[in-house]
Amino acid sequence: MNELESICRASSALSHAGEASWLATLVRVRGPAYRHVGARLLFAREGVIAGSLSAGCIEAELVRTGAWHAAAGATLRSFEAETPDDAEPKRMGSGCGGSVDALIEPNTGACAETLEFIQGAQANQESVAMATVIKSGSKLGRLGARVVSSANASVSSGSALELESELGMLTRLALAAPASKPRSLRRGAFELLLEVLEPAPHLFVFGAGPDVVPVVALAHHLGWQVTVVSRHDRPSARERFVKLCRYGVFSLESALSLLDRSARPLALVMSHDYEDDRDALGALLESRVRYLGVLGPLQRTQRLIYDLESAGCRHALGAITRVHAPVGLSIGAETPAEIALSIVAEAQASLRGASGRSLGDPLSALAADRKSMPELRLLEVQALP
Repeated sequence: MNELESICRASSALSHAGEASWLATLVRVRGPAYRHVGARLLFAREGVIAGSLSAGCIEAELVRTGAWHAAAGATLRSFEAETPDDAEPKRMGSGCGGSVDALIEPNTGACAETLEFIQGAQANQESVAMATVIKSGSKLGRLGARVVSSANASVSSGSALELESELGMLTRLALAAPASKPRSLRRGAFELLLEVLEPAPHLFVFGAGPDVVPVVALAHHLGWQVTVVSRHDRPSARERFVKLCRYGVFSLESALSLLDRSARPLALVMSHDYEDDRDALGALLESRVRYLGVLGPLQRTQRLIYDLESAGCRHALGAITRVHAPVGLSIGAETPAEIALSIVAEAQASLRGASGRSLGDPLSALAADRKSMPELRLLEVQALP
């Protein structure tokens, strides 16, 4: 279960139990921060229920004061950065050095209905687009007013018909465009947060050997849906995956039918059987899979593609731009768990359009040019006598 699904399910359970809760959403980030715009947290007076806005820097403050701040309805709360020059540490500061603004809403009425709508759409493998007012200078729409739309339906709250129409148009355009990060827009007297929320990725693994288990476990921990596709029913394989994912003996046709009904399908070919891998790769090249990785040396995958081309597979030549082989990022992986980490990391990077490179250089490289970075304070370590 991914984070958004956890928030939606918890919201539904609390609503049915008649228990109060609040939803906090990051709507602005200035400087470095652990989470980005669009991160969400569901909390109650007793503590955090689901989600997060930071690495723990501001959650306690939200739980302590959030309900009070949002007593009259949706409100915007700023969490300022802590700096080494502060005379007194800020109890609600962001430890990453940046400042963030969070929209806090009582999780009742329209807010709870929005989460219920999102949960239903994503269960049906539908993306939703949401436009939320995060700054209002007009009575046409209050803070927190929003429209959320799927391909077939929409719900709205807190805005006049004129604004509702514009927000609805924005969400429909967002759904039709390639997925993008949450972004703020200015529309007259309003500032809006526009987001596209996609269902969790669905990973299809063609192969059921012991080395698949850590791949499935990592993907499951990330909240991805996982289906392990086997050509042969083996009790030992079924036992490996019974608590982690859907496991089944599928024909390629039925597996591809399930894959093509998924909103964000990913696939790995790793059965270690040459003919099974060749057939699975040929079928996947005909599909709409977003990420396709093949385990094994490059020469083996090249041979698979050559055999598919010789057999008349019309998409074999296009495999060179679609197939990740050898699958995984270069992290020096040796054990099955390490290899699984490199595979899942590459799939995640591909989903987000990221490079997979290191986020920064070692501090030793920064220390070599202290003049260009006067703010960097290096610790001087003296040898003990």
